[in-house]
Amino acid sequence: MYAFFILCTDDNGKYYNSQFKSATIEAGFDGLAQLTQEGWRLRHIRCLDQDDCYGNWIDLPAEAFDERPMVPILQNLQSEWTYLLSHSA
Repeated sequence: MYAFFILCTDDNGKYYNSQFKSATIEAGFDGLAQLTQEGWRLRHIRCLDQDDCYGNWIDLPAEAFDERPMVPILQNLQSEWTYLLSHSA
């Protein structure tokens, strides 16, 4: 389970803190993309892997999340590195 903590602004520039949880990091990334589709401007994002016993936070680059869903992009990237690793001996 992943927890996302977000600082964002609305159309008027008013700041809001928000958070949500996601079963996978990919689904969480899509949730962030959905927020941008709804008009929110992401300012700061922190992610916590709640299964990580060390409680390490990951700061994510807000500019990386636009209105495009991330799951297809990540699946494509995974296919590429899987192909490269399988042919690199």
